[in-house]
Amino acid sequence: MSEPALRRVRFHALRLCLSILVGCIVTAIAVPVSWHKNSHNWLLNSGQYETRYRLWAIKNRIEEYAKTNGTVPGSLNQLPASTVGSFTSKSGSVVDGWGRPFEYVVIEGKGVATSHGLDGLPGGIGFDYDFSTDDLSDNYFEPDAAHPTLRQFVFESDNCAWFVNSQLAGMFIAIVCFFCTSRPKDFTPELIVALGFVLLLCAVLAIIIAAWLTGPLMRGF
Repeated sequence: MSEPALRRVRFHALRLCLSILVGCIVTAIAVPVSWHKNSHNWLLNSGQYETRYRLWAIKNRIEEYAKTNGTVPGSLNQLPASTVGSFTSKSGSVVDGWGRPFEYVVIEGKGVATSHGLDGLPGGIGFDYDFSTDDLSDNYFEPDAAHPTLRQFVFESDNCAWFVNSQLAGMFIAIVCFFCTSRPKDFTPELIVALGFVLLLCAVLAIIIAAWLTGPLMRGF
C-alpha cells in the first residue's frame, strides 16, 4: 500500500474512533438527563405501581370495614374477597406488587398495611421505599423518596425506552461527527473552532431529542 493510501486509511480510522467516542459520551450524558426527566414517573417499576394500587384499594376497604363493624379488621384477610381476592397468594396471604405479604398492624385503632418495597427490607429509597396505607398521597408523583436512584433507573426499571433513545442520540451524533470530519485541504485554527462548535451544538441537540422522546414513551408505558 502506498504512503498516501496508508495515510488515508489512518485518517478514516481516526475519524471512526473519534465519532464512536463522541457518540458514547453523548449516550452517557443522555442517560442521567433521561433519569432527571423521568424519575418522578410512577410507572417505571410495575411492582411499585401495583403495590400503590393495592394499597389504595386496601385503605378504602379498611375504612369501609371500620364504618360497618365499628372497628378495623384484625387482618387483611377479613376484608371482602372482592377487594383482596386478586391480591392473594396461593398461601392465602395478601401480597404486594412483588408477591410479598403486606405487613399489617393495628395502631391505636387504626389499621396500617405496609410494603417494604423491591428489596423487601424496612427502610430504603426509590423502588425500595416502604409504602403504607398511612402515607399515600393524592399526588402520584410523591413522595420524592420513592423516586428511583440513578442506579435503580438504569438497572431496575421495567421500561428501557430511555436507554434506546439515549443510544439513538449517541448514534446520531456519531454519524454527524463522522461526516463533519471529512478531510479538508488545510486544518486552520478557524476551521477547528468551527468544527468544535458544530459538534457541541449537535451534541446538545441530540441530548434534548433523547430526553424529549423518552418522556412520551414513558408516559405510554
